[in-house]
Amino acid sequence: MSDTEDVPAGRALGLARALAAGRFGLGPGVALRGSAFLGRYALEQVLNQLWVRADLPLRTDGRPTTRSRLLVLGELHPEIATPMNRAWQGLSRACHLHAYELTPTVGEIRYLLGLVEEVLVSTRMPSAHDKPGREVPGTGEAVPRVAVAARRGERTA
Repeated sequence: MSDTEDVPAGRALGLARALAAGRFGLGPGVALRGSAFLGRYALEQVLNQLWVRADLPLRTDGRPTTRSRLLVLGELHPEIATPMNRAWQGLSRACHLHAYELTPTVGEIRYLLGLVEEVLVSTRMPSAHDKPGREVPGTGEAVPRVAVAARRGERTA
């Protein structure tokens, strides 16, 4: 992969979860902050895709900030605006190291990554014929069982 290629949001989220689980042997503070950075990156990738789909320019003279783009997203996609805002703000806060703040806990990071996954699943919109474990075209990620059941109107345990 070249330096100019973007990492897919699903892959970044998977790496964030692996970091939070301690799979790379880093210290807890470093792993959780790294996980927060990757989770926020995944969320911003989704935001960029939604922005392009809405035919809005990514870069202008004023270059909209992520915060302002999240406000516009609330009007375009109100169903995902709340989890996306909550996840972005929480992950942004977790990315910054301040001497007077505690490192985020594993539970906090997992909750925020769960919100990112909720947004990813909502924006992928798997079709009714998708089967759990089957790859979502163009993402390299498997369709979660919950997403398939929700799309079909089924309940999951």
